Amino acid sequence: MVLKGIPPNVPVDEIQADLTVQELWFMKISHIMKTDKATQTLITKYPVFVFTFQTSTDVCETLQIKKVCHYIIR
Repeated sequence: MVLKGIPPNVPVDEIQADLTVQELWFMKISHIMKTDKATQTLITKYPVFVFTFQTSTDVCETLQIKKVCHYIIR
């Protein structure tokens, strides 16, 4: 699942903690970023996060997510 609407400065740890409180069990959270391939320096952090949920997680339950870390998401 891809979530938009969370500012790029929010740490992934806070997002993980918030989803755990909401009892949504995930495997991995990735932040979409653009880096310079030559120097490996960060150019841009996008407000897009990719969530990989466990196979036992109900799809309908994940689509019910409206807020993460007090931000309204899409």
